[in-house]
Amino acid sequence: MRNKIFFLISIVILFISFQFNFLKSVPAGHFSSFQYDSESLVIGRLVESKINGVFSNNGQLGYASVDNLKYGDPDFFGGGKKAFLNSNIPFSYNKYNSQFGFQGVLFSVSDKILSIFDIPVEYHLKIFHAATSLFLVIILSSILYVFSIEFGLLPVAIALAGIACSDWLILFARNLYWVAGFWFFPMLIVLWVHYKEKINNTFSWDLTVIMVFTAVFLKSLSGYEYISTILLSMIVPIVYYALIMKWSWMRYIQRTLIIGVAGLCGFISAFCIHLWQLFLGTKDITKAFELIYQRVTIRTFTDPSSLDTNSIDLASAKSDVITVLLTYLKGSSLYGHFSFLFLISVIAVASLIGIICLIKCDSLQFDKLKFKALLITTWVSILAPISWYVLAKGHSFVHVHMNYVLWYIPYIIYGFILVGYVVNITINKLISSMNK
Repeated sequence: MRNKIFFLISIVILFISFQFNFLKSVPAGHFSSFQYDSESLVIGRLVESKINGVFSNNGQLGYASVDNLKYGDPDFFGGGKKAFLNSNIPFSYNKYNSQFGFQGVLFSVSDKILSIFDIPVEYHLKIFHAATSLFLVIILSSILYVFSIEFGLLPVAIALAGIACSDWLILFARNLYWVAGFWFFPMLIVLWVHYKEKINNTFSWDLTVIMVFTAVFLKSLSGYEYISTILLSMIVPIVYYALIMKWSWMRYIQRTLIIGVAGLCGFISAFCIHLWQLFLGTKDITKAFELIYQRVTIRTFTDPSSLDTNSIDLASAKSDVITVLLTYLKGSSLYGHFSFLFLISVIAVASLIGIICLIKCDSLQFDKLKFKALLITTWVSILAPISWYVLAKGHSFVHVHMNYVLWYIPYIIYGFILVGYVVNITINKLISSMNK
C-alpha cells in the first residue's frame, strides 16, 4: 500500500514540476520558449491538418509560415501558432523530412476530437502540453514504483526529488515535438516484465516482444533522436534481474539478444515507413533514401572534405569524440549549480562507500546481492548516454543546448537510487553503532 501511495504522490509532484515549473528549476522565459522551434513543426502540422486533412502532405511535420516570413526571421516560429488559432490566416507549408512525424498525426487527430466536443481552440495546445507532461510523469512514476518495491522508499524518495528538480527533464517534459515519455517507455516495459517474472516466476515472450517492438516503433516514428541511448537503456533492467535471479550467461545473452532484436525491428519498421512516406512525396525511392542518408551522415561521422567551407555542419564534422564527451561532462545538471561530472563523482563516491560496507561491515544487515546488482547496473547504464555522444557525435556537437538530458536516460536516475540505497545502508550502520 505504501508503494502505491508513493506512486500517486510521485505523479502529483512530477506533474506540477514538469507542467508548471513549480519548483522554479528553470528561468520562466526559458521554460516557455525552450525548443519552440522544434515544437513549431508539430504546430505547423496541426495547422496543415486542420485545413487540408491529417494526411495531407503525407502526414509530414512542417512549418506553417505566415506573412511570407522565412526560416531565420525573428517571428517565423510564431506564425504557426497564429495560423492555428485563426484558420483564416493564409500560410505556406514547409515540410520536414527528417522523421515520419507520428506525434503530428496523433495531435492532429486529437485536435479534431477536441473540436467535435466544442472545446475552444485556444485550450487545445494547453491540453496537449498537459497530456504530454502527464505521459512522461506516468512513465517515470511507474519506473520509480518498481524501484520502491525493489529498494525501499528512501532511495526512491531521493530519486523523486532529483527528478522533480531536474531542469533538463522539466524543459523537455511538455514539448510536443519530443514527447519525452517515449524515451523511457521501452525501458519501463522491460523493467516491468522482469519484475513480474521475479515475483511470479513466469515470463511471456510473445507479450514482451510485441510491447518492446511497439514502444520502439512509436518512438522511432516520432524521431530517431537518441535512439541508441533508448535501445541501450531498454537493456539495462535485464542486467539487474539477471544478477538478482542468478541467471546463467547463456540465459542472459539470449534474453538480451531477443529483446534487443525486437527493439531493433521496431526501429527498422519505422524507418521503412518513413522511407515510404518520403517516396510518396518525391516519387523517387533513391531520392527518398538520400534525404534520410544525408541527415544521418551529418549527425554522425561526416567527412569534412565533403562539405562546403561555409557549411554550418563543418565544425561538427571536424569535432572529435573526446571533445564532445568533455563538453557534456562539464555541463550543468541540477539547478545549473553542478556539472554532470560532479554528479557522476557523487555517484562514484556512493559506490565506493557501498563497496566498503560490502567488504568490511559483515555485521551490517542489508541485501548484499541486491546492492551488487544495483551497483553493476548503474555503471552499465552510463553506456546508454555515452553511446549517443559517440555514435551521433555531429548531433551532440551542435545540440549542446539540449543533449545534456541524455545523462538521465537512465544513468542519473539509477545513480539517484544507488546514492539513496547507500544513504540507507549508512543510516542503518549509524543506528546499529548507537545501539551497541
